[in-house]
Amino acid sequence: MVVLYGHYFPPGVLAERCLQDYLFSLLTGYVDPPAGVELRDGMNYNPYFPGGAISMPRPLFDDLVEYDDGMCFLSILRSACA
Repeated sequence: MVVLYGHYFPPGVLAERCLQDYLFSLLTGYVDPPAGVELRDGMNYNPYFPGGAISMPRPLFDDLVEYDDGMCFLSILRSACA
């Protein structure tokens, strides 16, 4: 079983796809917290993480790595999850 957003998914394509989407969103979904949301020191906001507050810092940034063919790492990561 795969647990995602508090739901159980049976093994299979749907669960794998949901997990791929979740991991991509978790790695790339860091944003400023919405108005009224206060975070403790050392916490970051990611709406794809349950509760929104996550202690893991943002691991990926746009244009962090560029390849000879002009694609950035995030484009390659997203296409690998498709």
